[in-house]
Amino acid sequence: MKIGIKLLGIKHQKSDISYPWQNGGIERFFGTFKVQFKQLDWSKVCPNYLRSELSRFQVWYNCMRIHENLNYQTPTEFLLIVNQRQSTINL
Repeated sequence: MKIGIKLLGIKHQKSDISYPWQNGGIERFFGTFKVQFKQLDWSKVCPNYLRSELSRFQVWYNCMRIHENLNYQTPTEFLLIVNQRQSTINL
């Protein structure tokens, strides 16, 4: 796992023990992730099935599920608006 994280360029960031609000965004994400993955049919679990379900979750989370922190938009909608604003500013 550590090698994979390094290869992907992900920086490990720690928070203080018993202070989950220091990383509230990721705590919220994992809460949602756990709920969705408890619904899996674990009798079918194999690497391909998990990859497929992770891909489905990614699309649902980023393109379909609205996020309160993003003014009730999906992350995809939010990024489109941000990019449009930035390109207007750069003109």
